[in-house]
Amino acid sequence: MGSDHSYSQFYSRAAYDGSREISFYLDKAVHGKGIGKACVNFLIEQMPNYQLHTLLAFVFGNNDQSLGLLNKMGFEIWGKLPQVADMETDFEDLVILGLKQGVCGS
Repeated sequence: MGSDHSYSQFYSRAAYDGSREISFYLDKAVHGKGIGKACVNFLIEQMPNYQLHTLLAFVFGNNDQSLGLLNKMGFEIWGKLPQVADMETDFEDLVILGLKQGVCGS
């Protein structure tokens, strides 16, 4: 597998129907080839087709590549959950990033 990307339901309440969590995974063999950017760009471009106004991404705090890519694609850091991920050898922060499009008043 070279890459995978998807939307996931963020929260089951109707008020969040216009929001989705995005995920993308890349094999190390394809890092640095623009595939991650293409995956995220595709998810952003598809937002109107699913009546989405908000995308969220949850990224480990030590994942500088994903954090940098999402920042370049217009995502902003909306929060951080300190040391919530037990990685067996240590605990990692979870960074919450968001992107809004087409919302009145934003």
